[in-house]
Amino acid sequence: MERAAVIIGVNKTGNLATLQAAVSSAHAVEKWAQGQEFASVNVLTDEAGPVTIQQIKSAIKAVVEKGTIEQLFVYFSGHGVNIRYGEYWLLSDAPNDTQAAVNVEGSVVLARRAGISQVVLVSDACRTAAEGIQAQFVSGGEIFPNAPTGGTEKSIDLFFATTLGTPALEIKDPHIATTRFKALYTDALVDCLSGRAAQCVESVQEASDTVGLIRPWPLRGYLEVEVPRRSTAAAIPVSAFQTPDARITSPLRTWLARITKPTAGAPPAGQPSPPPPPPAAVVPPAQIFFCDGVPCGIPPVRVQHSWPSIWLRMKHGTDRSRLGAAISNRGVVSRCAAHSLWRAFILRTWHFSMGPTAFASIPTDRQALF
Repeated sequence: MERAAVIIGVNKTGNLATLQAAVSSAHAVEKWAQGQEFASVNVLTDEAGPVTIQQIKSAIKAVVEKGTIEQLFVYFSGHGVNIRYGEYWLLSDAPNDTQAAVNVEGSVVLARRAGISQVVLVSDACRTAAEGIQAQFVSGGEIFPNAPTGGTEKSIDLFFATTLGTPALEIKDPHIATTRFKALYTDALVDCLSGRAAQCVESVQEASDTVGLIRPWPLRGYLEVEVPRRSTAAAIPVSAFQTPDARITSPLRTWLARITKPTAGAPPAGQPSPPPPPPAAVVPPAQIFFCDGVPCGIPPVRVQHSWPSIWLRMKHGTDRSRLGAAISNRGVVSRCAAHSLWRAFILRTWHFSMGPTAFASIPTDRQALF
């Protein structure tokens, strides 16, 4: 698969507070992309001058016009605002220049018809409401060309550093120096995409090699847990807590990162090769969970093993009661519970050290159903 990346980092936007980690975060993503052997990696930062929307448009236009790119990864780190439920990435001359911003929602509409099979937009920026009359008048522009191709709409995946209406955070890095900052979200993002979150790496056999793939849904689940965990470790006040979000529309088979694993050595001379592994069990369609219309594809036996940890993931007693009632009384799983099942499975949450407090109350025969 031929891939391309456009990476943007803007520390200084107009009269807003200067960010400390936007540019360094962009370079961290650049380093990851180079290790992934992208066909092209275009980095735009304000280290040497202002970042303009025309620079971004030109970079993406070149990717689209190449005609061979199957996945485009667009990353932004900087100031962001939300106006009428629309996301805007603020560039160097905003808000004085109302066009010096990326209209994310408008760009998504055009990206669906740009002819690239999968577009991934990653936003490490605040999603708070614009403050003041000046900021509210920012309109921005779309970064994809308005040249729709034929055929069906393409997949667009969006990853947000935080939920709607909340800020994205950067903190001092105590391991390097008191003046060095890092962005919580990008730090966790790069760790996962680099294969340092083993629970998100899916081993796949390619010819004689085994490689690891990071897919969108496991990445989302990891970030939803890991970023708050890092916020807690950094002693960030609860009032400023950061929880990532995502909007994923790509098929389950798509992947964002490919981790090369060492190939096992050949057997010594004179010894036969080991037998091939048995084929993986095929899950009948009737046993596949659906969450908000998205097939989760969870083998029931694996879900059964993770029940105790799934129960622990329930943060509120009402959720536990609802899940218990669904299982004990009706033997079915509600949409909300199915989502929790899926998240628990992809994160392999059975490593939790605490034991379940109410798992034993679920009848054994009901546990076996899943």
